Amino acid sequence: MSVRFARLERSVYQALAGLIPGSIRDPRAHLAEAVVVTKVALAPDLSSARVLVTVKADGDEAQREVFDALRRAAGYLRKQLGQRVKLRRLPELKLILDHTPETAGRVEEILRELAKERRAREGEEAEPGQADGDSEPLEEHDGAVAEGGISSGEPRSRGARPRDNRATAAQIAERLRAASRVLITTHPHPDGDAAGSLSAAMVALTRLGKDVVGFNPDQIPDRYCFLSCLERVVRELPEEGFELTLLLDCTDERMFEQGVPSREYLGCVVALDHHKTSSDFADLCLRDPSASSAGVVLARVLDELGVELDRDLAEALYCSLISDTGSFRYQNTNPEAMRLGARLLEVGVDPWRVASNLYESQTRGQIELLGEVLRTLRTSDDGLVGVLTVTWEMLRRTGCNMGHVDGMINYARGVEGVQVATLLRVGDDHLRVSMRSRGVVDVSAIAVGFGGGGHKNAAGFTVDLETDDVLARLFTEVAEACREAGIAPPAPGSAPTT
Repeated sequence: MSVRFARLERSVYQALAGLIPGSIRDPRAHLAEAVVVTKVALAPDLSSARVLVTVKADGDEAQREVFDALRRAAGYLRKQLGQRVKLRRLPELKLILDHTPETAGRVEEILRELAKERRAREGEEAEPGQADGDSEPLEEHDGAVAEGGISSGEPRSRGARPRDNRATAAQIAERLRAASRVLITTHPHPDGDAAGSLSAAMVALTRLGKDVVGFNPDQIPDRYCFLSCLERVVRELPEEGFELTLLLDCTDERMFEQGVPSREYLGCVVALDHHKTSSDFADLCLRDPSASSAGVVLARVLDELGVELDRDLAEALYCSLISDTGSFRYQNTNPEAMRLGARLLEVGVDPWRVASNLYESQTRGQIELLGEVLRTLRTSDDGLVGVLTVTWEMLRRTGCNMGHVDGMINYARGVEGVQVATLLRVGDDHLRVSMRSRGVVDVSAIAVGFGGGGHKNAAGFTVDLETDDVLARLFTEVAEACREAGIAPPAPGSAPTT
């Protein structure tokens, strides 16, 4: 084993040791007196990691309960690991209960070692005269270069505190003005806000003479392809790097599914977002949860840049705006959104052209898919949560893709008495969960507990847990939130249960 690989393995070990069990919300994880990561063994290609844990609990049954909670949280732990240690490939976590006698006798020693390392890191972080963010780099995490000349990862500060990356629209406009080559991207599975913002940014910066590349790992859904420049969006990053990378409708790096490029490749990373939850991946971030859409935030920056609205640009911003406000019906429809909408209409946006592309240009297969999804409708026993499910088999039968599922969740929210609608996208080895609230329940708080995020009324997460386990926990949290808000469950018989 090389010294570099050993250091990488130790970094993964330290990250997981800090995560388990304190970050796991499953109450069973806290039945133990102690849960200790005793060893981490990475596969040479980083495809997997064997994580040995020792559980000190009152009896074998409690030990099994705790370990089962840990095992079911493997997907969440994997995601959190990716935020703490930059790797060219994020390994699947295989949790193994360590029963070896020699380990059992070393639990206290291991705990002391971890505490000592933690104090040492905190001491380095607080060293006099050292600026925030300038602590000793942990390591380069196997600096092998991925395909296309993109470095596999970025040095990360040991014990670094979250940085303050907040910026104004004027500051971001200044950075964009100075950059000549710009990468523009958004989250995977782009929705109307993401696609509209991506189109608008590409149109505007191209007009300013920038060398612009639009990127997304997923195909842009057909319904958005009427927008300008989206035909130029690529699904693989080019070899040549950038002076600036612009993230839209998100603040994290999840679009880089093949490994996060180096800062040398990305240049200055700038994020424009309106979600309640965020990360500190970007160097500069303009995030305003009061904004109705990412397009609204982008419009502020374009005004600072002095970009004049034309029909192509206005149409893209209008798509962003009506997508996230539900055609100006949702609670996030505020005066700024209405003023921007008026400006866009004055430029010549045709509302029917946008609406017909988004909502009334569906294939027969999409209508058939909607029928299949609606047949899965069920509710929680108290009627507060409506659940719809889509599977890959449904998509294959109807000739559709996941992009065609957008908007279907609202049918579950329309059921009388339902406070939270949930759409389950069942994959081969994971479960994607989207949630929509009627305004009482903060679904972003629920999503964060599963390692996801979003807005108060729209959020989601991805896990590798069993569907029934996820729904049981979700039903409980929604019921608690409704009780606290004084919302009573609907009368029996007012909503379907199967």
